[in-house]
Amino acid sequence: FARQHYEIDSGDRSAKALSVLLGVIGHDEIAAICSTRSGSLLLKDLLDFGGNTFRRQLVAGQALDALIEGVCSVIPSLNASDDVTGMPAPAAGAELDDRPMGNAADIVRRTDLRGMLLALAGQASAAQRERIQSLIGRLAK
Repeated sequence: FARQHYEIDSGDRSAKALSVLLGVIGHDEIAAICSTRSGSLLLKDLLDFGGNTFRRQLVAGQALDALIEGVCSVIPSLNASDDVTGMPAPAAGAELDDRPMGNAADIVRRTDLRGMLLALAGQASAAQRERIQSLIGRLAK
């Protein structure tokens, strides 16, 4: 029971953290977050953590709309960038090294971008998923 209670509280905390983050960042900050591996993984984890128990009431629809607009505006250019690597992400559970995040370990990978997009689409309403599709087309699949 205690573990189940912890998981529920963790999902709430994740949704609250995402809500606070979305309340204070703008388009340029979303672009900066998406352009790093650590940033894209952070967004993915915050979106994924709640799983099926994601607390929609804690993350305002308008905040999620702003995130969708921001992410979808930078994904095409990031995906086409030479700075984005096609290298696969490390296996689940693999640890990132402890070098400063300003190094090659923080170069976003296409798999990171896809994972973040999937997590975003997973928390989006049907109308928001249609918006994602209209903004980035084939990249959304």
